[in-house]
Amino acid sequence: MQSARRNRHVNHFEPGRHAAALDALPRDPAELCAVVQGLLLHDHFGGLLYGAPPEGFAAASRETLAVETRLDAILAANPAPLTSPRAPSARAVGTCRDFALLLAAFLRRQGTPARVRCGFADYFGPESEEGRWEDHWVCQYRGQDGWRFADAQLDRPHREHLGIGFDPAVVPPGRFRPAHEIWRACQSGAIDPESCGHGKTAGAWFIQVNLQRDLLALDDELVSAWDGWRSLSVIERRADP
Repeated sequence: MQSARRNRHVNHFEPGRHAAALDALPRDPAELCAVVQGLLLHDHFGGLLYGAPPEGFAAASRETLAVETRLDAILAANPAPLTSPRAPSARAVGTCRDFALLLAAFLRRQGTPARVRCGFADYFGPESEEGRWEDHWVCQYRGQDGWRFADAQLDRPHREHLGIGFDPAVVPPGRFRPAHEIWRACQSGAIDPESCGHGKTAGAWFIQVNLQRDLLALDDELVSAWDGWRSLSVIERRADP
């Protein structure tokens, strides 16, 4: 797959006309996670954890939208303040990347350095095998003690379903690892590349995909040709860790 850089036309983090709505949000990262959780429904777990999925759930777009565009749709459907949780059936459908992006945008608006990271998490237990590192995106922000990871996707139903006991606003060290850390661990033999992937799709080539996506995300490029990994041929799905 070509890794050529594209000219950026969209700043995914800018709230635009919704800046005032963000200024009314709480400043605590844990409370901001809760706000995000009240606005978005995960594209996989959303159909499992809240009863019957909303109408049109299966056909909902999984496209990563700029925050301004995402909030256009959310507030058009319900003009209530963003701090008012929407019912699961009334939330916008998004992926883990959307949860991370929305949280990072909220934090940036408040002056907290924040970014989106792509890598792998080990806490999707009931949905994967032991020792599995699942493709995942989270928000990374600067706290008083340095950079932290926050996983806004993990609301209470997620945590109960997955047996997660930690605070989503402060993911414990080593539970989410950026792609470059997984790549190095595979090089040293500490992690089997076949344990790293998306569902049943795994291998060193997938780690390479996320490595490229994370490098782009560090430069605020959240969508790229690497998102088309599902279309890679068998030959292209080869990489040496």
